[in-house]
Amino acid sequence: MHKYTTRNAKIGSKKDQLTTKMLKKGDHQRKKRNALGDITNGKNDSSSSSDQSSQVLKKKFNNAKNVMQPKSKKSKTSTTVVSLPAHVRNVDIHDTKNPQMCTTYVNEIYDYLRTQENRPLYRPSHTYIARQDDINEKMRAILIDWLVEVHLKFKLKPETLYLTVNILDRYLEKEPVSRKKLQLLGVTALLLASKYEEIYPPEVRDLVYVCDRAYNREQILSMESKVLNTFKFRFTVATVFPFLARFCKVAGLRERGRYVAHFFAERTLQEYRMLRHSPSLVAAASVYLALRAKHGETTLEVWTPTVEYYTNYSKADIMDVASEIKAICVRGEKSSLKAVMKKYQSQRFCVAFELATRVY
Repeated sequence: MHKYTTRNAKIGSKKDQLTTKMLKKGDHQRKKRNALGDITNGKNDSSSSSDQSSQVLKKKFNNAKNVMQPKSKKSKTSTTVVSLPAHVRNVDIHDTKNPQMCTTYVNEIYDYLRTQENRPLYRPSHTYIARQDDINEKMRAILIDWLVEVHLKFKLKPETLYLTVNILDRYLEKEPVSRKKLQLLGVTALLLASKYEEIYPPEVRDLVYVCDRAYNREQILSMESKVLNTFKFRFTVATVFPFLARFCKVAGLRERGRYVAHFFAERTLQEYRMLRHSPSLVAAASVYLALRAKHGETTLEVWTPTVEYYTNYSKADIMDVASEIKAICVRGEKSSLKAVMKKYQSQRFCVAFELATRVY
């Protein structure tokens, strides 16, 4: 009996332990249910807190929206309304929504270019050829005529040609070059200008080929290093091209009229004595001749107040240079250097040469 009683006592104690465990578990579950019940019962409180948080979020969103929105007219980045003189139209008014035209800053950009175009650091002297022992003006003209053909062959941008001639003249002004290395300098100048202006510049092996293998790859790269070190990598210059592009827009020249202006401007590249004129003046004179060619023998005044305002040149300022360019074109028809003339006789350039001949 003693054994059974002890066994029953043990069983009873185990039952008591299980009972206490179940009671504790029930209390814990009730506590959980009470917690869930608190959430459900406090539904109104949570909705009010969510409403408050949503209002805070709305305020933050509205504040951020106001920050992101463009400011009023007092903002520095807003388009400033420039007061123009009478009889001068705003040539940039239709391009205000085109960010690539930079209408907000275009006038300041060209004011800066006007201050830079006459700096001796970037503009070659018109007397440097006298310091060259083995090169003369005719050799320079022959080289540039050949560069015009190479430039056309590679289908490069017009600004590349103007920068090429600028690099050529600036280096000749600083360093003596032998006659045998003149073409090497010219093709290297084209390579550097292409690397500056083009997305896909011509490869060195192509330039070796156009030189009829007169120079090898190592010679071109060596000359490139010399030019870079001489210039200290300063290639951002104000050539004729940016002024020509701006003045053509101001004058209202369309495709063929622009090509006529480019013909006159490119024809001056071969002429050494034209270095004494600033790039903006050459561009203005070229645009004036293109306007005369466009309007023919009419008595209409092509140099309008609008053109004069934006170019900062009066008609009297450009007439001497325009007459000089006309004389160059007349002599060019009898010259053997006809690369520019043949270029603008093609359909690719709207046969602009025929229209240009109306002037002379």
